[in-house]
Amino acid sequence: MDSLPKTLYKYFGPDRVDVISSGLLRYTQLGAFNDPFEGQPELTTLDESDTILKALHDDIPKQAEISYNNLPTEIRAKLTLNKIIEELRKKAKEQENELIKAIHEYTPEAHKTITNKFNEYFGALCLSEVRDSLLMWSHYALGHTGFVLCFDTSHSYFQKAKSFEDDLRHLRRVVYRDSRPRCTLSEMEMIDYFLVKSFHWSYEREWRIIHPLSDSSTIIPDEPFDIHLFTFPPDALQAIIVGARATDKTKNEILNAIASNNAMSHVKIKYAKPDQSHFLLNISDY
Repeated sequence: MDSLPKTLYKYFGPDRVDVISSGLLRYTQLGAFNDPFEGQPELTTLDESDTILKALHDDIPKQAEISYNNLPTEIRAKLTLNKIIEELRKKAKEQENELIKAIHEYTPEAHKTITNKFNEYFGALCLSEVRDSLLMWSHYALGHTGFVLCFDTSHSYFQKAKSFEDDLRHLRRVVYRDSRPRCTLSEMEMIDYFLVKSFHWSYEREWRIIHPLSDSSTIIPDEPFDIHLFTFPPDALQAIIVGARATDKTKNEILNAIASNNAMSHVKIKYAKPDQSHFLLNISDY
């Protein structure tokens, strides 16, 4: 957390001034992101074959004892528990190849089920370290006509982890890699699903906070995913940067949204302006 920037930024198009007036942010399911590789690590199998077989053979005595104790007394008098265990292990050994094959064949379906469950239960808020990215202003702020919200990362809103091991409710840096995560299901971690992207996206310098969608304050039915909105505290917002090509209508809507909410009287308004000599944006106070 020592490397967490003091401020993180969220880009919006001009049609999203309602975010300011409503104080609501969407936490988005991975399946609704614009990158089809989101939440799609390569799942090789459920577990290593040796581990699966060991677990199977280790479980045989326990299951055999349960079955043995349910047998009639006269049968138990003629058949020992050790004999049953020996026969079950023999049968299991004969069917090892079929078992491993079945597990490998089921892996894609298991991966699909896991992905669907993540989309059902979790959403992510994506923020950036950079406020002057030419590409992000173009892509996410509709050709520099939108705006950027500037959030104070020290605010408690961004630090709600319930324990040190909690993967949710706090800001985490996205990891950019040349290759997709590749491991078994037993080795997979939440970071592999939610926090790994292709290096092609590294210019975004992204951070995410993941929340259970059940914590959302507003749900708007939509396809293929419902829109889950979360309330953010006004004092977590430091400033708003208006795009270099924002219309007077958009500027006035932003100013009115701030003016109509006393809890946002501290929010500063800034403007992005193209530099006269270089490919960069100058951010200045209103």
